[in-house]
Amino acid sequence: MRIKYLILALLAVLTQGCDTESNVEPRFEEYFIKYYGEQGSQEGIDVEVLADGGFILLGNSTANGNNKQIFLVRTDVLGNEIWSNTFGGPEDDVASDFAIDASENIVIGATIKEANGAFTDAMIYRIDPSGNKIDSAVYGTPNTNEQINSLMITDAGDIVIVGSTTNVDILKPGYNSTSDLHDIYSVKVNSNLVPVPDNEWTQIYGFPGDDYGQQIVEKPDGTFLFFGTSNRPSSNPQQAGFNMFLFPTDAQGSATSSIPLQLYGTLNNEMASQMSRTSNGGYVMIGTTNGSDGNDIFMARIRSNNDFLSATTLNADGNVTGTSIIESITGGFLVLGIIEEGGKGDIFLARTSSGNDWKRRFGGIDNDKASKVIQLDDGSIVMVGTIELESQTKMSLIKTNSKGLLIP
Repeated sequence: MRIKYLILALLAVLTQGCDTESNVEPRFEEYFIKYYGEQGSQEGIDVEVLADGGFILLGNSTANGNNKQIFLVRTDVLGNEIWSNTFGGPEDDVASDFAIDASENIVIGATIKEANGAFTDAMIYRIDPSGNKIDSAVYGTPNTNEQINSLMITDAGDIVIVGSTTNVDILKPGYNSTSDLHDIYSVKVNSNLVPVPDNEWTQIYGFPGDDYGQQIVEKPDGTFLFFGTSNRPSSNPQQAGFNMFLFPTDAQGSATSSIPLQLYGTLNNEMASQMSRTSNGGYVMIGTTNGSDGNDIFMARIRSNNDFLSATTLNADGNVTGTSIIESITGGFLVLGIIEEGGKGDIFLARTSSGNDWKRRFGGIDNDKASKVIQLDDGSIVMVGTIELESQTKMSLIKTNSKGLLIP
């Protein structure tokens, strides 16, 4: 297949400088760049490793100019495809996140268009381990837009989706009809995909301004942290515009203090991407700070009691958007992003705050992007993303060693 050879010819790894096809060392079987998708265009959104060492990859597919559908791929430990499938209806179905439940079913959070095509709703798909649809359910208010960014499964087995809604809470303090256009949206459902009663979970959260829920995590004590973006006015003179936020709640999703929203940002706009737990029980967050000279990666950390620990901007030597972050088992943090230069994008991977920092760059001649990074027990690094080739894109899976290199 022509696309396969184009990918092998175009992708290069940049370490300290720009490597070319002639000086990149031969790839070994355990470290690879793989792609997935047939007709049309596919994009990679999320990845998880399975008990047998294989991978589940989530993305979206658009074939022959038709509507978007959810694209799901199962691979072996070497990234070879075992099965793939698409899911969706007559309107666009756009996947954003997934988790694997106790029965090894794949639970997907997505945004779908309503039948009239003018508004969107939230949707949960449940897929069995062989890639077959088990069931699905739709959530939302007619004639408003609900968009889903994240999904998680609680320790009790419930499913929580998080995103934003235009069905804002008009009774909240500080509501302004001209500037308050989005609130945090969240639905908690049981194992039958039925929402829990209203008194057991709050579905709409809002503050003065636009609020977008990006992710939710469950803490060991059963409480939750919402992570996202808000332009709520800050009392800090060094913060303005949009900032990343944390919104702590109790086990029923209710605010835990009179001032629950914690803002992280600068005088630029900071847009949230992902947060993950650290080995000391705290959390690390990543987003993008947008200044007059372009984008940089913005990182913030909190302690296990939600107190602020640190915030910093990562200089990536270019115009870069932060997409994913995890604590590295070899020290510091693994940071994933998209670096733009000359009208094209490349995949940016770095280890930072480790005392042995490094930066890597992967890309071809077109636009390439990365969405999620994970690290395996042996230290190897796995990224899911999207590779553009001429007029099409393909879901990609990249596996490197612990130093971000495609060599042993």
